[in-house]
Amino acid sequence: MLDWLALWGISSAGGYLAKEVIGPLAKDALEDYTKDFFKESIKDYTGLSEQDTQKKLLVKALKAFVALVGQELKVADLSKQEIKQYTKPLKQYIKNQSVKAILGSAFNYGCKEIDTDTLAKTWVELKLLSLPEEFRWKYIGKQYLKQVQTIIKQSDKLRPIWDSQTLDAIAKNTNATAGIIPDFNLREYQEALLESYGNVKLDSLDTDGSAYNQLKLWTIFIPQNVREVHDLMPEAIHELPKDYYQKLLESGQLEQEIDQKELQRAKKLYYQQPIKSVLDVIKDSQG
Repeated sequence: MLDWLALWGISSAGGYLAKEVIGPLAKDALEDYTKDFFKESIKDYTGLSEQDTQKKLLVKALKAFVALVGQELKVADLSKQEIKQYTKPLKQYIKNQSVKAILGSAFNYGCKEIDTDTLAKTWVELKLLSLPEEFRWKYIGKQYLKQVQTIIKQSDKLRPIWDSQTLDAIAKNTNATAGIIPDFNLREYQEALLESYGNVKLDSLDTDGSAYNQLKLWTIFIPQNVREVHDLMPEAIHELPKDYYQKLLESGQLEQEIDQKELQRAKKLYYQQPIKSVLDVIKDSQG
């Protein structure tokens, strides 16, 4: 079991809930679980037909989901011991057919949201341990979908298919809004953009350009330190200049004034996150 957990990167980075909730799947019919999980989305990605690929993506997705649930419990001021009490309910929950299908639906190309209403309803129907009153299923659904999209883009198997489908969608939208452009090649346009803007423009420092022709933007990139943010920080609006904030409020562009409790909740969640180099974050996400 421990070797399996280490192989999938759960023992070190997934936390207690991930290890205890996802780990037992190694003993059960993991292949059957992955088939149920990717039943609908597999048609969108030919790369998903490979069992090894399915298992890797499954574990990453479940780890993300369980981590989000754990984060919500933590924000609700539950102690570590209280959070551990949700281990057994979560094990039962992720085995539910409806839950598997909904979580797997995030891999569907073009998915805009997952069915969080059914996720919430299923938890109640299964008569599992009650969740905190402020537990946010819609928030979890939104963040889970974002993380799945990141997983797809970081997958060597799925990213080319995702990119291809995205380019096709852009081409269709372009044709729909501007009409068919004769001989327009979206891929050549993409390559032209990279050629034009991929190098640092330092002509004013070196008129012949020989020293800077190969100086790519990425080579002078300075990695920033970051904290993980699970939601839009309300303080981004809260810290607008007061006169501009008042104008937005009066013109109806802001639905309501900032909820101070929600603001403090978001700040608390944000400052709980460790500071990391953005390169370390990318490396960790790639397993």
